[in-house]
Order: sequence, then C-alpha cells, then structure tokens
Amino acid sequence: MQPWHCIAIIALTVGIFIYGTFLDKIDDESDLSLQQLGILTKKSANSSEIATGKKSDHDGPGQETLAEKIIWLECSDPNSVKLHQNVLEGKWFLGNLLQEIIASKNLRNQIFSAFQSELHNLNEESILESLISLIPNSEKQLNIICRGHSQKAADLLAKMILRYYPKALALEKMDAPMLPFLKEALDEMAELKKEAGDLKIIIHQELQEAPEDSIEVMAIQSEILQVDQDIEELKGHLIQIDSIHRKKLNPQEYLKISPISDFGTVKELSDVLNQLKSLSKDSALNDFTRKEVENKILSTSQKLESEVIDAIATLKSEVSSLISRKKELQKSAIDQMEKHRTSIVKKPAVSKLEDIRKKLALLKSDFDQKQLVWMTAKKSFSLIPKPN
Repeated sequence: MQPWHCIAIIALTVGIFIYGTFLDKIDDESDLSLQQLGILTKKSANSSEIATGKKSDHDGPGQETLAEKIIWLECSDPNSVKLHQNVLEGKWFLGNLLQEIIASKNLRNQIFSAFQSELHNLNEESILESLISLIPNSEKQLNIICRGHSQKAADLLAKMILRYYPKALALEKMDAPMLPFLKEALDEMAELKKEAGDLKIIIHQELQEAPEDSIEVMAIQSEILQVDQDIEELKGHLIQIDSIHRKKLNPQEYLKISPISDFGTVKELSDVLNQLKSLSKDSALNDFTRKEVENKILSTSQKLESEVIDAIATLKSEVSSLISRKKELQKSAIDQMEKHRTSIVKKPAVSKLEDIRKKLALLKSDFDQKQLVWMTAKKSFSLIPKPN
C-alpha cells in the first residue's frame, strides 16, 4: 500500500467522525429548540389570557387565575349609575388613572410587571383596561371589578380607583369634561365655531362694497385699512431685523430701527454705553477706574442686548395682535352687513353660516342640559369596597 493511500484513509476516517458529531449536535439543538418553542408557546397563551382576563377552555386545575377585588358604586338615581359607568369606561379616566399608577415605580411593578415580558411587552393602557370590568349589579349599583395577578395587586388597583376617582371628579374642568359624549359635543361645537368664523372672513372678502352699506360697516372698513397699513409698516421693520441677522451686520444697526430704539430704556442704555466707551479711551484713567469702566460697559451691553431682544419680541407680538384684530374686524363687518344688506342673504355661504348658528344653538342647549344632569350625578354617589 502506498503512503498516500494511508493518508487518504486517515483523512476519510476523521471526516466521517466529524460529520457524525455534527449530526448529533444538530439533533440535540433541534430537540432543545422544540422544547423551547413549546415553553414559549405556552407562555404566549398564558400572557394573552391574563391580559384579557379570560381563561381558555383547555385550562387545567393548575392554571393560574386572576385575583379580584370588587368595589360597589351606588347612586340613588339609575341614570346616574349609567353616567358614572360611561366615565369609568372612558379613555380620559383610564388614561389619567394610568398616569397616577406609573408615577409610583413600586405600584407600577405590582400591577403590570406580571403581565409583561421581553417577548410580550403589552401596552400598559390595554392591560389596565382589561384589569377593570364594570358590571351593573342593579339599577342603582355598579360592580367595579379590579383584577390582579395576586390579591395584593387587585387590592392595590382597587385602592387607586377609590382614591383617584373622587379626586378626578373634583378636579374636572368645564372645558375638559370626563364624560365621553360631553367631550365629543364640546369638540363638535368648537369645530362649528371655527367654521363659522372662517365663513365670515370668506364672505367679507368676497362681498363687494355697496352704497347702502351702513355707517358702522364703513367705520369698520376704515379701521381694517388702518390695521393693514400698520401691519405692513411693522412687517417692514421685521424684514430689516431679519436682514441684519442674516448678513451678520453690526448689532448697532438694530438701534436704527425706530420700534427698537424707542422701546423701553434702549435709548438711555445706548447713550450710557457710548459715554462709557468714550471714557474708556481716556489715557488718564488709572487701572482701577479703567477696570470699573470696562465692567460697566459689559453690564450695560448685556442690559441693552436684553432690551433689544424684548423689543423684537414685542414687535412680533404686535404684528400677531394686529392680524388677529383684522380677522375680528372682518367678522364684525359681516355681522353688521347682515343687518343692513338684504342681498347678502342670497349667498350660499351666508345660508350655511345661518345653518351652523342654528345647529350650535341646539348643541349648546343639549350640552347644558346634559352637563347639569352630570353635575348632579357627581354629587350623589358612593364607592364602597366589597368585604373580602
């Protein structure tokens, strides 16, 4: 047998051995992966059941169940119970309750950590929603069922509701109602008011002036023209300011703009600064006096810079106010025109504006009535923890 035959046989034997070892490793890893897959699948199913508060049909006697703590909400009026139920189910209450919970790290962990993992990072708001159930017990009593992975967690959630719900009711604002349908009505009214305002501006812009216009309308038109002139003048100053800033010119250029030079103490500070700069050039000054003058120059420059910044901000604010004033004048002009010009009634936009006003009046009346009922319901309820 040739030497190379021996080498070939040895190489083949080693190759077969390595290949066999590789196959064994593949089998072991496959078994391990299958086992892990079974474990993760079981965990996934359990997490889903816990988040929804429901048990699957195939649960065995050892399957973990959620602990519960029940609160009774009682009212003398059956309609009040329904209103409180709407609030407790609403996103406003659940969202704010969630913020109260997550403000405490310990409380947050107690209530949510058991339902979250690296594989199932469930939304806390969804978890909270699934942990609270509302079931009417009678016409005047509502069961608030608080769940948790342990009795302690369920009790903690119940305590949070007992503490936060009365507080939330006390802090409720008229322009941010907790009842979902009141919030929707308020949003709808705000949208209609905006639409009505936009229509007034459009009508004013499209409507041609006529001899029969009232004295009031003519006066408003005159003021609008004056406001337009003021806006254009202030815009011109803002364009100058922007040009100085973009071209990086000497900051002294800002002082040549009248709204800035006439603002506050700009002129006085500018004069003082110039005097100090002249004084600093005096060669007769001793070192101590020169140092004092330089410090004064620095502090005066800082004050002047602050005044210039305030002047520019005021200028921008004035432009914004004038634009708002123009819009209000345009709306007012339309209101006056409606009284004095019959031709305006024929415009589709005016007809639409009138429809919006009627709808707003109905919405406002319905809103006020429902809000009054809710205000009464807020004062006539009690929360009672059911004894364990």
